[in-house]
Amino acid sequence: MGIAKYEDLMTSIIGIQSRIIGKGIAVRLAEGVKGLNISYDGTVMSCTGDPAELIEKLVERYEKIERGVAITLAKKAIEPIIKENPELKIPDRLR
Repeated sequence: MGIAKYEDLMTSIIGIQSRIIGKGIAVRLAEGVKGLNISYDGTVMSCTGDPAELIEKLVERYEKIERGVAITLAKKAIEPIIKENPELKIPDRLR
């Protein structure tokens, strides 16, 4: 399984957050996750480290301002990718 699908997951999370809290804030919060390389438009260009941990850290950044809503939004954002790729390792709370 390539890292690209994980990058797609994280890009989807950033995308849904961009629509809710604004692109600037969503991208700035994502840029704070060590190991993620984020483009200006919120696309995850590359990542280093355990993808599941990076996803967890990304969601935690959004939780600081949205609390539990961040989990609901992340689940919604990644659902189509997870349906097509159920073997992807993601944090249990996003299943």
